[in-house]
This record gives sequence, C-alpha cells and structure tokens, in this order.
Amino acid sequence: CCRGGEYEKILNDDFDNSLFNEPFIVFEIDSIKEHKLLFPITTLIIMGVFIQKMRYKKNKKILIIEDEPRVRAALAAALSGFGHQVTQAATALAGLEVVVRERPEVIVLDLGLPDLDGVDLLRMLRPVSDAVVIVATARVAEDDIVRTLDAGADDYVCKPFSPAQLDARIRASMRRLGPNR
Repeated sequence: CCRGGEYEKILNDDFDNSLFNEPFIVFEIDSIKEHKLLFPITTLIIMGVFIQKMRYKKNKKILIIEDEPRVRAALAAALSGFGHQVTQAATALAGLEVVVRERPEVIVLDLGLPDLDGVDLLRMLRPVSDAVVIVATARVAEDDIVRTLDAGADDYVCKPFSPAQLDARIRASMRRLGPNR
C-alpha cells in the first residue's frame, strides 16, 4: 500500500488526481512496469462487499405455495421486489405441477393447504426436487416444527414474519449450498 503521489508520474496528466487523497493498492498487469492498475483502498473494499453480495444474491426462481390469496400476493410482491422470479400456487397439487415443470430453486411452503397437508407435499417433493424448501406457516408447536424439518424442510419460519427475514433465510440457505446454486 502506498500514497498516490508516488505513482502519479505513470498516469496521464488529465487523470482525476482527487483519487490520490487516500492510500491505494497497485496491481501489476504483467511484467512490464508501466502496466499497473491503481485502486483506492475504499474502492476495493466496496467492490469486495458488492462481489460477495452478488455471489449469493443473484435472482432465484422461487415458488410460493400458499392457499391464502392475500398472503401469497404479499409474499410474491416482496420477493419480486428483492429481485427474485416468483411463481405462485394455491394448492399442493398445483404446486407439485409447477415444481416438475419449472424447477424452482426455492420453495416457500405453507403447511395448511386445502387439498393436502404441507408435510405430505414435502415428502412428495423431495424425490423430484432438490430445491431449498422454507416452510412458512402459522403452526408453532415444537412437534410440528421437528416433524417438518425431519420430513425434508431446509428451514422453518412461523407467521407472522417480515419479507426481509424470509429473503435473509433464502440467502442463508443458498449460501450453505455454495456459490454455484
């Protein structure tokens, strides 16, 4: 790390010298001494944070399986606002059809569905999909939580919850799977 004044001579005179008010790092492009990239340290820190966030924040294909129309619409709007591609299903069988057809990366699953219990749907999903499944339900009993996680859910969140919390849980689950997901 060095002060910018030491390397000003290798830059064009019309270069914005205001960048040299802080320490910066010099990267050599090749063995020729004149080919260097100068980056202020704060720029590198910002770039590093941005790259780290983008590594796991890329848009995910998310399926919301929720029978309550207002809850489903609110979740879809919030997750779309976070940059995800969202598909919706109001029943277990419609959700299963979407999973097979569209291959979502994340499934947000309510347990109280009109045609099938969410845990039974979860057991049906696991042989056909390796998507992250986050159960979002009003069921708060410990035996429901344990039974659902044992059936294959990756995470469990009890209603009410904020959209930001759900998005954070999606990011956390994806991080655990690695950057290629």
